[in-house]
Amino acid sequence: MIDRRMSLTPLLPTSTFEQKKKPAKQSQKDYDDVQKRIVRTGVQMGHVSRYIEKIFGCYVTSSFLINIAAIVSTKNNIKIDKLARRNRSALLCWFAENWTHVYPVIHELMQKFIYSGMDVNKKNYPQEMIQEPQNNENEILDPSDLSQLINHHE
Repeated sequence: MIDRRMSLTPLLPTSTFEQKKKPAKQSQKDYDDVQKRIVRTGVQMGHVSRYIEKIFGCYVTSSFLINIAAIVSTKNNIKIDKLARRNRSALLCWFAENWTHVYPVIHELMQKFIYSGMDVNKKNYPQEMIQEPQNNENEILDPSDLSQLINHHE
């Protein structure tokens, strides 16, 4: 026997995954801005991303990209916008937009890796390799450290 009362009872959502929270206005605006930026840079963003991954031999994290962008920004007096600092896709768009300034910095970093004898396929790059060197007149050179001897300029 079929109980008709059960079939007339409306179903209520019981789990939280069925009740989606509406995204915040700022999150939606940021998402829209990133999408517009991706469209504006076109395929160049994809080329930049693949090139960076190929040159370093692995997926490059946002923090590593931010450090490269900071070096480019300092050397060329280019501002890194707020969205690029917070979103990897927007940062890759920033790289594509400023590629003429980014390209030489990436190759300079690769030379540092090669001169230091490091494996560029490692995922954990030391901070000193990606930070801008400090000009310190009182710095004492260690003659046993080949990288200091090669990179020392007077």
